[in-house]
Amino acid sequence: MVFGTKLGRAGRAWRTVRHLTARQWAWRLRNRGARAVIVVRPRLFERWLRRQAAALPPPEPRMAAADRVVRYQTYLHGAHLQEMRAGRFTFLNRTVDLGPWPALDWRVDLGEANNPLWRMNLSYFGYLVPMLAEGRLTSLRAASALIKDFDMNNGPGAPGALRDAWTPFSTAIRIVNLLTAWTAYRRTGGPPDDAAEQVIAEHVRRCAAFTWWLREEELGFNHLLKNFAGLAVYAGCADGPLPWQDKLSRALPACADRQILPDGGHVERSPMYQALMLQDLEVAAECWPPVTEALAPVVDRTRTALSAMLHPDREIALFNDAWIGEAPPPADLGASPQPEGMTALRETGYARPSGRGDAVLFDAGPVGPDSNPGHAHGDFLSFELSVHGERRVVDTGTPTYTAGSLRDACRSAHAHNGPRLDKTEPIEAWASFRVGARGTAWLVEESEAANLAPLWLAGVTDGYWRQAGIMTGRWLGLWPGRQLLVVDRWSKVDARARTSLLLAPSLDAAALHSPERMRSLPFRSSLRLEVLRGQEISQAVDWHWPRFGAAEPVTRITLAPEGETLLFRLVWGEPVAHSITRGQAASAALAAHLAERPLRRQR
Repeated sequence: MVFGTKLGRAGRAWRTVRHLTARQWAWRLRNRGARAVIVVRPRLFERWLRRQAAALPPPEPRMAAADRVVRYQTYLHGAHLQEMRAGRFTFLNRTVDLGPWPALDWRVDLGEANNPLWRMNLSYFGYLVPMLAEGRLTSLRAASALIKDFDMNNGPGAPGALRDAWTPFSTAIRIVNLLTAWTAYRRTGGPPDDAAEQVIAEHVRRCAAFTWWLREEELGFNHLLKNFAGLAVYAGCADGPLPWQDKLSRALPACADRQILPDGGHVERSPMYQALMLQDLEVAAECWPPVTEALAPVVDRTRTALSAMLHPDREIALFNDAWIGEAPPPADLGASPQPEGMTALRETGYARPSGRGDAVLFDAGPVGPDSNPGHAHGDFLSFELSVHGERRVVDTGTPTYTAGSLRDACRSAHAHNGPRLDKTEPIEAWASFRVGARGTAWLVEESEAANLAPLWLAGVTDGYWRQAGIMTGRWLGLWPGRQLLVVDRWSKVDARARTSLLLAPSLDAAALHSPERMRSLPFRSSLRLEVLRGQEISQAVDWHWPRFGAAEPVTRITLAPEGETLLFRLVWGEPVAHSITRGQAASAALAAHLAERPLRRQR
């Protein structure tokens, strides 16, 4: 039994790492070796790092995109500044008392394997941005004291610091935030204090040296782009050329081109990271002229694609790892949802039909880049629905990044609104950010069912092919102001076939067993579910996390098909005649697409 378990884990690990490139392996070995040296000889590394930092030209408080970053950090932290000055810090909807400022308990036990994401947010120093933007000398000196204490008690050699406070991701963000805070302080007329400002400058130099030499080439994607964007901000503020400036000027645009697909979608297929990457690209392009021209077309298509990932409430869909409140509001990035018509991101795999305040957001794309799909969920063919501008069919969202049962549950197919096989997963998600075997999905570009609805979309996934030899498809037809017709099709009959819907707001427990109470709820009066072929299996109160770690109740309704087909509609206006006939035609069209799997596999 133990041998079988070990063999199974080894197989899972192989299915995960076999997608890594030779470049990723080389950087993985290099950077792991460097981190091992830091742990064993922290003082030696500190001396080396200071020499590397001293070779860089000092930064000046002239961060060109300071206003943009001040607005963003005020959005994140403005409501909690007074508490933070007293040592009570709130990140990711969790508040922790770290003791009196500036001698914070940087390594306090947070549970959840010490919650590296919360600690990373503490180390970003984003809260110093709105504080110093006040232009008060007391705030500048308090920030200087905090940075000194951080360097003394939470440096690279501190136990666990290389997992959170001293990753290139964190140090790159600190570069941007500290240069923004310093620039904002000067712009608001803050009195000079050479000693305090020198502390900021020297820490930023160390962060720049650390970020360049340990840049996350082994992870790539949003991490590496964050590294390069932070270094570009430093280059824009540096009083002289950087030793590696030419390399950076080539690496940043190349990195952006690899991540932003031709249709503008970010390769990791998360609307939240789409917005975060747009912010990074805009800041880098504004701050450092050598990359401005090269990044301009990438910025434009990234912004256009973000607009296709927004609900009518102007916030993001929650596919894969995503939550509201982490990225800047899309409107601040110049993105706004299209009010009418169809938008399809073919390479990304997202589509958005909309009209009259109604919108469907549909996920029929790959899990992410094969070499690092760490933010993937098993949400193939899932959809979210807004009616009259309000979200009614919702995604589970993201409750945690910490490995464990909750992380596993939120990444499972059961947590999303797509057609699935019960107790079977379309991706082999494990740990926090690992994916072994994985299927894929794609949008159907042409269909015999195209004329059945004013706005339609369809997708197919092979997520269950490996385990069960089953293909799954979904067709959706939207009649704005009236109804959404949904057809789910499995390539063969299977007793495990299920579809769940997460509906907001939730039903209370008493309503679940009372038809009269069900009919009286505003939820039912404004949005009616009708199963036209198949059956409703269960209703239950469940949870979703539109903001990280902050649960809100929803109603989970589980449906089962009749044979290979499940046909249902969500109605909020005048029902559309002949929905069953239209649904049967769509199901027949899907059957032809499901039969294409062997051909796609050969290609």
